[in-house]
Amino acid sequence: MQRAAKAIEQRVEQLEAVEAPQEDQIIHFHQSKALELHNKFPIMGESITLKAGDKTLLRDVKFQFSLGKTIAITGKNGSGKTTLLHHILKHGEGITISPKAVIGRYQQMDYRFSKEETVLDFIKNRSDYNESKIRAVLHAMNFTGNDIKKNVQNLSGGEATRLVLCQLFLGRYNVLVLDEPTNFLDIFCMEALEQFLHGY
Repeated sequence: MQRAAKAIEQRVEQLEAVEAPQEDQIIHFHQSKALELHNKFPIMGESITLKAGDKTLLRDVKFQFSLGKTIAITGKNGSGKTTLLHHILKHGEGITISPKAVIGRYQQMDYRFSKEETVLDFIKNRSDYNESKIRAVLHAMNFTGNDIKKNVQNLSGGEATRLVLCQLFLGRYNVLVLDEPTNFLDIFCMEALEQFLHGY
């Protein structure tokens, strides 16, 4: 036992000191000067009434979306969340949007890519960020190793969804509208999306 204890002590002495892992750093997304918004309320609604067939979803509603805020629209299925987002995005009656707002939109759909590009090139061609930032964002959304060399036309539905989310956060936008973005994401990617929202 004494010899075994001595051997363990010798092995411990040979181990290198390693620093404890640090918490994941939040990735920050900085806007270019050209995309800076100055309007205190970039999106506003006044006297909004929305209907779906005979059903009234909203009646005479007023709202202001503050600059720099994350706003969640919640409600039961069929309560009109997506209908309201469509109304805002098409500048429907009663909606005022800042002329400098450049809106990036995520909606639930089966994403198809028309052009043959690698995952990395797809983002690089639609972003002003440097390659190291792009790689960090892709890695956070679980594009690792050779994943970034995949042809976008060969991605699975889940991979396509993750890529589109990366492109939105890295894209040339100053307002993001995300309609149920966590569908089809695993827990790891949901956490990454949460970090993206903190850093945006």
